[in-house]
Amino acid sequence: MNIYDNIKQLLDLITPICKESKRIEEQRRLQGEYFNVFSVMGVESYEVRLHSAFLAELLNPCGSHGLRATFLQEFLKLLSLPADYIDFQHVDSRIVERYIGEKTETTGGRIDIIIEDGHHAIIIENKIYAQDQENQLLRYNNYAKEHFPNGYELIYLTLEGAFPSNYSLSNESINYKCLSYSSDILQWLETCLKDSESIPPISEIIKQYISTLKYLTNQYMDNEYLKNIADVAVENIDATLAILDAKPEIFNLLLTRYIFEPLKEWAKEKELEILIDLEGQNIFFKKSLWKSGAAIEVTSDKYTWKDMYIGITYNKECDLQNKLDCLKKNPNTWWPYGWEYLPDSHWESTSSYPNIKEGKVFEWIKNKIEEIIDEIEMKSITL
Repeated sequence: MNIYDNIKQLLDLITPICKESKRIEEQRRLQGEYFNVFSVMGVESYEVRLHSAFLAELLNPCGSHGLRATFLQEFLKLLSLPADYIDFQHVDSRIVERYIGEKTETTGGRIDIIIEDGHHAIIIENKIYAQDQENQLLRYNNYAKEHFPNGYELIYLTLEGAFPSNYSLSNESINYKCLSYSSDILQWLETCLKDSESIPPISEIIKQYISTLKYLTNQYMDNEYLKNIADVAVENIDATLAILDAKPEIFNLLLTRYIFEPLKEWAKEKELEILIDLEGQNIFFKKSLWKSGAAIEVTSDKYTWKDMYIGITYNKECDLQNKLDCLKKNPNTWWPYGWEYLPDSHWESTSSYPNIKEGKVFEWIKNKIEEIIDEIEMKSITL
């Protein structure tokens, strides 16, 4: 039996498992188990407005959850700190986005989350998709050393537990702990869920936040389903490895066939110029009458097909303009009319593959560009 026969056999074995998983998924959907307030509001990727705010509220002994220091105590256990490390009666209420002075090379900035009692502190730098800022952890560490000589914990929190860059550390020797949403925070939240079972409104919102994190960290599949897939894959290891080796080609084919080519055809119909920059991971759309450099761009700051967003750019910094109603994020000097994340913003994640293949990503981009152009013309904006 050659490798192609092996792959066909593997797919034949996996297909019934996938069908059963989809049947169960549809059943759960009909029962409302997939209703998620964070998804409905489209804030899954908002570091400050969702993740920092929500975590800080749970950690706050005076939080609206009414469970006092219950969640904070569980977090202290996660960090292997004594239960009395933070005096729950004297926690400062300024927890989220605390301003610590004008930013210099070694001081100042805004701390994402800080839980402190005047003697000890837990400082959390929260990174969902944002990149490190220059000397960021160095500045926060210097602040902590000055204000909490009795002790502090500096936490670098990311989706997968990544290490901070030297750009953030400034090549200094700093004591910090890396935590991940995918493991550490989910583990803590499961404990919080048990602690809040007697208060349905609290437990339900924690449950929905757990679902949001599992989606963001690609843990949306049922464990039993994954185990069954893994069993079949291991028994057909040669075919499995062949498919895994082909993943880059599969990804490129998905993008070409279901995003790039449909966008090219649509742009031609709408008399839009289109440039797809595969090296820079950018897609530009413009009209012939627009000034040089002005374009609607689908792009990422990470030079990957990840964290994709859309806006109007001039490819240089310029003055801020009035935000377009059709774009969610406020303007900045690079995106003077505002910008917005794509709903399926992580094309490299396998969780986006189905929506790419079904044309949902193409449809969203097309519709958003039409909204942008319509608003530009309605408001007589000259690009």
